[in-house]
Amino acid sequence: MTKVITSGTLGGDGVAYVETTDVNGSPAKIGAVTLVDQSGTLLGPTGNPLAILDGFQAAVTAAWTTATTVNTALAVNTAGYDTIVVTLNAGATFAGGAAVCEVYDGVNWLPIKGSVVLNYTTTGNTITPTANTIVGYQFGVAGFPQFRVRLGTVLSAGTLGVTIIASSAPDTSLVTVGLDPSQPLPSGTNSVGTVGLNAGGNLIGATVPSAVSSSIGTALSALRIPSGASGVVKASSARFYGYDLINTQTTPRYLQLYNKTTAGVPGTDTPAITIPLTASGSKNTFSDIGVAESLGLSWAITTDAPGATIGASGDVLGTVYYA
Repeated sequence: MTKVITSGTLGGDGVAYVETTDVNGSPAKIGAVTLVDQSGTLLGPTGNPLAILDGFQAAVTAAWTTATTVNTALAVNTAGYDTIVVTLNAGATFAGGAAVCEVYDGVNWLPIKGSVVLNYTTTGNTITPTANTIVGYQFGVAGFPQFRVRLGTVLSAGTLGVTIIASSAPDTSLVTVGLDPSQPLPSGTNSVGTVGLNAGGNLIGATVPSAVSSSIGTALSALRIPSGASGVVKASSARFYGYDLINTQTTPRYLQLYNKTTAGVPGTDTPAITIPLTASGSKNTFSDIGVAESLGLSWAITTDAPGATIGASGDVLGTVYYA
């Protein structure tokens, strides 16, 4: 459909003109077009081939009752129109009826899915109204010559009012192509991207629960370090995922992790992982992949980075996450 915005004078001849000025400053008319009303009746001379139609058809209506037979239909021509709006007005005593929405491809009537204009949810082509409600639905019909609402199930009580309006406005679909907001995500693995957690107005960022599922499908465990200078996290093959630690001392401390089944011995064992903690500082991190330790996972607190001198019980407090 074509819309024309006119300026200048619309005379009694029913012709709209766009006025401009020529090089001499005199008025000049350009783009004269003939106007017609929505029924197609000419409002001016017939010499100009370009007609302008109203933006929508007049509404067509029907009132269905218990006497209305199944497959009774209310149809409109949609050639040149992009959008259909249907209103279903179910009376206070309405019960039992269902409306079916369909488009015509020139050979067959096909079901078409629409959306509720009130809340943007999608609806199937068969709609079962609720008593004492008035609900509007929007359908994109570009390319189809006809649209209809058909009585799929006869009413058992009350009345159902049906109104259809065809609009030339482009369909602003309430449904994203390929994603139906009324349907759950398909089964299997679905990526939703990065999710941030908010506490009040502050972004928390990454959080580490004490028992979660890792990316390799293993339930994680948490070991708290409330006291002691060394110990065992797991006395068999393990995977280290992260930590949440605090240094209670005013000088640096180091948490050493070892690939062994017994408690780490600073000065004798070689650390597999060293976690430095600044004076009176805290630190946390978490990995979805983790670090594998083939024999086991043990720990010790040291006062030096190489891991030669053992610290004291309580120098480092916190939690280690492993599987």
